[in-house]
Amino acid sequence: MNTLKLVGLLVIALALSVLLAFVLSPFLPFPFYRIFDRCFLGSALLAAYLFRVRMQKKPFFPLGLKREENSLSLLVNGVFFALFSLLVLTLITYLFGAVTFQYHPPKPKKIFYYVTSAVLIGFLEELLFRGLFLQTLMDEFTTWFSVAVSSLVYSLVHFIRPLFLNKPEEFSLFYTEVTGLFLFGVLMAYAFLKTRSLYLSIGLHGGFVFFLKMDGIFVNRLMVAGTLFGEERLIGGVITWTLFLVAFPWIWWLSRRNRLARLAG
Repeated sequence: MNTLKLVGLLVIALALSVLLAFVLSPFLPFPFYRIFDRCFLGSALLAAYLFRVRMQKKPFFPLGLKREENSLSLLVNGVFFALFSLLVLTLITYLFGAVTFQYHPPKPKKIFYYVTSAVLIGFLEELLFRGLFLQTLMDEFTTWFSVAVSSLVYSLVHFIRPLFLNKPEEFSLFYTEVTGLFLFGVLMAYAFLKTRSLYLSIGLHGGFVFFLKMDGIFVNRLMVAGTLFGEERLIGGVITWTLFLVAFPWIWWLSRRNRLARLAG
């Protein structure tokens, strides 16, 4: 089964990434989970290349990346929806007294880093999880089973960090953030399924990443907001989950509008 071959390669990539992150973490000024994320993304993409090109003898990039007339529109719509919806979320947290607005001037190189990170993370993670893993599962299993499994793997991979070792109370972060990441993975999969293109999910993903990285430039978070707004990151908050649920009908509407426009053309 192709799925088992791909899973085997990803498990090897996962193990090597954990080991490499532990080796590098004492020497780098970043938290363990961030080092691991970068190591895994690189090694998983290498594993995906070996699977797709060497084992399946297929081209690597045409996994939802075929350029069509509405590709740029999908990408731009995804970015702007993500930025607008997170702006609304920030205003809601302000009304609840969880943040205050205060501008912290960033260095130009930091803005460049945020933009570059958003572009690379949005593109590479969608290529890996929705462009390869989801579609490989769909070749052998039902669509929604494939969506659930790929989203679960996506959420768990993003949460590998040394929690619970000294602070068992941090277990609450696990179920809230994994839930948020799972819902986000399902949302990105739905964007791909409705458009049969990765451009919308890349735009949404990149827009979310960019806004979250810019968050500290404009606001101060005043308190630990619990499960309503997320204890450590917005992804773990019920309000953010609600935002993801609202995005589903928007994606349906956008895909329907594009389909009707193609028929009319």
